[in-house]
Amino acid sequence: MRSFPDGGLPRFFVGEGGFSDRNLAPAHVDPSVWYLDSESCREVLPRRAKLHLITGGRIQLASHPGNIAPPRNIVPLITPQELAVFSPSPAAHLSNHGGPILSSVEVQAVFWGNAWQQAPQSTLISQLGSFFGFILQSSLMDLLAEYGPIGHGNYLGPVTVTSPSLGTTISDTQIQQALQGWIQGQLVTQPHANTLYFIYLPPGVVSTNGGQSSCSQYCGYHNHINGQIFYAVEPYINCAGCQFGTGIFDSLTKVSSHELCEAITDPALNAWFDSNSGEEIGDICNGSVTTLGGFVVQTEWSNNQNSCALTGPPPPQPPGNVTVVVK
Repeated sequence: MRSFPDGGLPRFFVGEGGFSDRNLAPAHVDPSVWYLDSESCREVLPRRAKLHLITGGRIQLASHPGNIAPPRNIVPLITPQELAVFSPSPAAHLSNHGGPILSSVEVQAVFWGNAWQQAPQSTLISQLGSFFGFILQSSLMDLLAEYGPIGHGNYLGPVTVTSPSLGTTISDTQIQQALQGWIQGQLVTQPHANTLYFIYLPPGVVSTNGGQSSCSQYCGYHNHINGQIFYAVEPYINCAGCQFGTGIFDSLTKVSSHELCEAITDPALNAWFDSNSGEEIGDICNGSVTTLGGFVVQTEWSNNQNSCALTGPPPPQPPGNVTVVVK
């Protein structure tokens, strides 16, 4: 790893959107990046990145160089048999590719469709509110702090929308159009740098994205609109490969915990993911299902602990009393 002559810390990241101003503590400096010195600023560029000079000599990172796997951004299906023998890859490691993170996430849950106004779906709205209220203040958020200045988040509450009307399938493009319409119509909170929308689909609606579909290739996913609006899509996953715990609520909290942590650490799909596999923080630990605060969740990958975890490493213990015997 290269360092600056003055020993200072990098101030500017370079990503798809250009520079973003962010200071790094030593614990957040990733060994997989080059540190370059310049007269006017300091730039951090992922190793092996393809660079382009644009107007004014500004440096921009090409999107996902050919020798870096793109992030997966989905929750893959996993069978009970796979869950029983699951272990993370021994070569897993998340690298910082320069994109933004959500340092203080604010989650709004959007429940789409008339079905959410009827039982039993209507009960899930308050249950998921309790889940987000807990998880955003939990040790799982503390774990994420090793990937940047990430703190606890807030739950902004639920919104139920019935327009546009839903058919039996909904594409990611249609979801983006709908979300932008809700924002313009002020049906949902207005987005800012830390806003994250969780869009829950009703029963009987299949989500499609990039040639894949829910309950066939994935249980949920997260994405962004122009690197400025961040969202996760949560289908009603009462299907094999997406069932966890004892029912639909447990399945939704497990998948939501996966996408929450990925959307915080890789919201624009250009921040923290494994350069070799494309796996994000949740993908590596997708089969490590447990409970936290009474909710079914999954663990997340910790570079510092080199394992799947629910919290950061314990703080160092102060030295105990020492008895000195003089002879």
